[in-house]
This record gives sequence, structure tokens and C-alpha cells, in this order.
Amino acid sequence: MLSLILTLVSTGYASGYYYPDLGVTSLSRGGANVAGVNDLTALWYNPAALTRIRALQIDLDVTGVHQAASFLRASETGVDAEGQSVVTNYEKVENTAPVFPVPAVGIAHNFGLDDFTFALGFYTPLAPPIHTFDEAGAQRYNLVSNQMIQASYGPAVGWSVNDWLSVGLGVTGSILSVKQDMDVHMFIPELAGFEIAQFGDPAGDVGFAIEAKDNFLLSANAGVLIEPKDSFWALGFSIRPPVQYEAQGTIVADFSNHYLYAPNDPAKKIIMDESADSDMTLTVNMPLIIKSGLLVRPAENLEIEASFVWEGWSSNEALVVEGVEFLVDTSIQPVEVVTDVELPAGFQDAWSVRLGGTYTLNDTLSLSGGGLYEVSAVPSSSLGLGQIDMDKFGYGLGVSWALSKQVELNASFGQLFFQTAEVSDSEVEAVMVNAISGEVTEDGAIVGNGVYTSDVLLGGLGLSWAFGQ
Repeated sequence: MLSLILTLVSTGYASGYYYPDLGVTSLSRGGANVAGVNDLTALWYNPAALTRIRALQIDLDVTGVHQAASFLRASETGVDAEGQSVVTNYEKVENTAPVFPVPAVGIAHNFGLDDFTFALGFYTPLAPPIHTFDEAGAQRYNLVSNQMIQASYGPAVGWSVNDWLSVGLGVTGSILSVKQDMDVHMFIPELAGFEIAQFGDPAGDVGFAIEAKDNFLLSANAGVLIEPKDSFWALGFSIRPPVQYEAQGTIVADFSNHYLYAPNDPAKKIIMDESADSDMTLTVNMPLIIKSGLLVRPAENLEIEASFVWEGWSSNEALVVEGVEFLVDTSIQPVEVVTDVELPAGFQDAWSVRLGGTYTLNDTLSLSGGGLYEVSAVPSSSLGLGQIDMDKFGYGLGVSWALSKQVELNASFGQLFFQTAEVSDSEVEAVMVNAISGEVTEDGAIVGNGVYTSDVLLGGLGLSWAFGQ
């Protein structure tokens, strides 16, 4: 039973990637917004740029995110009961989760101080937090559904050191919430004299679900903005240190649909419909993130930024599970597992390049556009629907409309296109458990080979109120 728990947790956290970060304006520039950010998304991109806000300002963004993801599991050749070769073909499965709204809100004020701007905000990176696939699909041994929400909130301050240099510091509290469902296959040896459910037969499946939360994690980020007065260029840097979440939660195993479940039949092995561990801890490391950007203004009404982002996902070498205590009641004897475990995660460092800008048509209207390319944080051998991430490129477009001298409306639209992955070296295995001994077979069936495709749609609206500017 222990290995059942471990395999579930090993895919219980979303893969190591973000999309073009956050914010409607930044999306419209393809995420190239480290040196040029001039709204409250500076809380995430570069807190030094808060010094561009010189009076009371309130920003509200909502971005809808939807990931179209599909998996066609590779055909497999086996042998039937009569020794004949049999080829099994699988149907493609697709994500059916709806569009998910991602909010960001912030307020800033200089309180009459010439050199300081203070801000407070709530924001979350753009990434599809929900995936839902066919409960009976060929992918169910890797993922049925998942939900991952990460959000940050807190204050920041930007300081204009002199006419060309600003620095900024933000302190954040962060939240992580993880939910995931998948199936494992529980079989019984032929010598036991029971009818055998072959691998892939839903009658041999046990549903496993995990829910874990870390309601508060203290972190910070810092930034620098170099922008000489009346210059045509600006240079921005920011850094967010690595952090470690320790999510407390519950794992539940549902035996009620398994062919061995029969609480009133002593000849059967499983006599409880579910078993739960309500006091486990999932430890997840988030990476060091470094951002840099160079902004140029070749004309008074045009600015262009090139930026580079590096994310140290390789620091997430393992997922640590502590406090695992599982009890499974059977017709033979109760089985209890008490242990701590460490699992390899297999992530690798990722980087991206972005190019974008804004063209001001007049006092009322401006247009933005940009694109990006990002390498994957997940090697092909670890690729699965629980952590689907391939090399990708994308674009963003946007428009800003000044409704008045104080109120601006922003709208943006973007797409991301993932490189199609044809995986033949997968190490993603189904969990296959001996129901008599509780042991896991040494070599589980590989369920990660096949063709993965994905693309993402993003669209958002934002309002900015600037009082007295």
C-alpha cells in the first residue's frame, strides 16, 4: 500500500513551469515586462518599478486561462490466454476542464514622499490550475483530474535612490493548494484461486485522491531599475529566492469499485470501502527565479523590451512525504504503514526569452504586442498528463484605452503552442499491487509512452484607477 501512496504523491504537484507570468498588460507584451512595467504587476516582475507610480493607484486584473491538452497512448502488443499476439489500441483523451479565472489586485501610494512608493497586492502566476480527463481513459493510471493553485500576497516598497537608480523589495505570504485523482491497479495472484482482473480492466482499479494545503509561506523578491533621467533606455533586474512548501493534507483510497471489495463476503479480501491518511505532509521546492529586461524607446510613442527569465527547477530534486500512516482492513488482517519517504522529481532548469512593446497612438489609445519562447522543465521520460510541459512559443496582443484622465481599461489576448511530444522512452509506470502481500511489482506497466499535444488560450481585462496623476 505504501507504493500506492508514493506514486500518487509523485504526480500530485503540477509540473515546473509558469506561463507569461501574470497581468493583462504583461500578457499583451508576451511577458516582456521587467524593465518597462508601470503598473502594480511590478509586485511580481520588478518591485523597483513601483517608483513609476507617484500617487494613489488601484489596479484590478482578471485573466482567463484554458489549456487544451491531449494524450494518445501508444499501442501495445501482448499475448492472450491462448498464446495469440494481441495489439491494444487506445483512444485519445482530452482535457475537459473549463476556463479558469486568475485574478490580480493591487493598490499603491507614495503618501506624499518624493522618493518612495508603497504597494500591497494579491496575485498568482498564470498557469492552468485544473485538468480533467476521462475517468475510464487510458491515462487514468497517471491522472484523472488535478487542481493546483498557488497565490501570493503582501506589501512592497520602491525607492528612487537618485535620478537614474531605483531599488525595490517585496515581502510575500504564499498559498499552495493541491488536489489530484488517479487510479492504481490492485491484482491478486493466480495461486490464490480468485478470478483475476487483468491490467487495464477497471474492475481491478482503486481510485486514489490527495488534497494538501500550505496556507502560509513567507518569501520575498527584490528588484533594480536603472533608468537615467530623460533617457531612451531602461534596464531592469529582479530575483525571487527559492522557497519550500510543506502542504498538510489527506490521501484517500477508494476500494468500493474493486472486484475484491465485498464487506459481507469473508472469501473476499477487502472489507472496507475506503482508507484514509488524514495527517500527511507533502514538501515541494519552488525555484529561484531571475528576470532581466532591456527597454529602449526609439521614438517618443514607442517602447520595445527584450527580457530573459531563468527558473532553477532542478533544485526540486525530490518530493518529500512525511507522516504517512495508512490502515487497510482486510479479511485476513489489518495492514498498517507508518513511514516517511523521499521521491525523485526529475525537473530541470528552464529559461525563456521574450520580446514585446507598446505603441501609443494618441492620448487615449495604445497597442501592445509581443512573443516568447520557453524551454520545458520536464524531461520526456517523466512527461505525463500530471506534469505536461514541452518547449513552447507564444504571443500576446493588447489594447489600452484611457476612459478618462484617471481610469484606463486594458484588454489582452494570447496563445501558447507546445511542441508535440512523441514519447517512447517513458519511465512513467502504473502502480500494480499484489492484494495478498501488499507488495508492488518491481516492473509496473509503462503508461507514459505516446503522443502529447497542448496549447493554451489566455484572455484578460484590467482596470486601473490613478487618482491625482
